[in-house]
Parts: sequence; C-alpha cells; structure tokens
Amino acid sequence: MARTTRTSTFVALAGLAILTGTTSGPARAQASAGEQAIVDRVAAFQATADSLEAQRDARADDPEYYFELGNVYADLTQRDKAQAAYEKALELDEDYVEVLVNLASLHNETGRSDEAIELLHEAVKLRPDESKVYVNLGNAYYSKSKYYDAMQQYRKALEVDERSHEAHYQIAVAYADVGIYREAIREWQKVVELAPDTDAARSAKENIEVVEQILSRRL
Repeated sequence: MARTTRTSTFVALAGLAILTGTTSGPARAQASAGEQAIVDRVAAFQATADSLEAQRDARADDPEYYFELGNVYADLTQRDKAQAAYEKALELDEDYVEVLVNLASLHNETGRSDEAIELLHEAVKLRPDESKVYVNLGNAYYSKSKYYDAMQQYRKALEVDERSHEAHYQIAVAYADVGIYREAIREWQKVVELAPDTDAARSAKENIEVVEQILSRRL
C-alpha cells in the first residue's frame, strides 16, 4: 500500500543531509571528511553484520540475536534482511516489544503503515507505561495523515511521561499541520525547555519562527 503523505512546512527531526553540488577549499575538505565518516560508519555496520552472521548456528534459538541482527541490517538499509531477522525474533518471543517497535518502524518506512499500526498496538498492550511506544504509534498514524489519531497517541505518551520532548515535538507538528498554531508554539517551547541542546530543540526554534511568520501575516 502506498503511503499517504502531505508536504509539511515544518522542519523534520530526523533525516540524513545529502551533500550536493561542488565545493572547493576548506568547505570541500569538510565535505570529504563527512563523506569518509559515512563510509567508515557503513563499514563498521557491515563488520558487525558479518560477525553476527558467523554466530547464527550457535545462537539460532536466541531472540536477542535476531533483534541485534535486524538492527544492524536496518542500519545498513538492507530492509528485507532486517525484516526477516525481526520476524524470526518474534517467532521465538512474540512479546518482544523492542522487536515489535523496530519492525513497525521498518514497515512504516516502506509505506506499510497499517501493518506498523497493528504491531504498535500490540506493543502498547505489552508496555503501556512506555512513552516512546505511544510516540511511535502516533508517528504511524501521522504518516497516514490521521492527525487527530496521532495527537491522541502523543497525549497518551505525555500522560506516561510529561517530560517526553519527542512527544511534545511531534504533537506540535500535528497541531501546526491542522492550523492550531498557538498550541504548536507552546509545545515546541516545551521542547526547547526540556532538551535545549538537541536537534529537536533547534528544529523547534525554526518551526516557531515559521509559525510566528504565519500568524503575523494574519494580523
């Protein structure tokens, strides 16, 4: 099923910046260093995958093994292998919440948001006191443009942990996308207060500026 998406004005929290165009001098050197860091990171993930594959026979009945293997293949964006590993982990332990959440994330990335939502509802039943599970469920609803369903899950996350800056950030995005701008500003301000030195806080500040510009044009 194709994912239903909507272009948002607001800055996303996650994502890898892609370097494009040509540069020279110090800027180019900095870009090269960044590119090498990515290459080194991928090589490290691949070495971990190779090491884990060598342990497959010895750890064939260990759900933790398949969780680790799924994670490294997800890091390598080898999604078919990651999914197979996560599904094997669930065969061995159907209540493994971290696997449910990570497999749901994988499904959401590939446009299978209905399957992601189903898995995350199972995770919520098993871990009702974990705010991040509700945030993930909210994100899955958000990816289907079900903003009010997403808000409901973010509110549940905040009931569990009122200091969850991820939940404050995400509910602010949902508020802004449906035009509840002043609430969005308040939620992003909470992100800045709770996690001032994070990418989330920096993005929150940028989003506040965008919303304030929108509101100023209405006066």
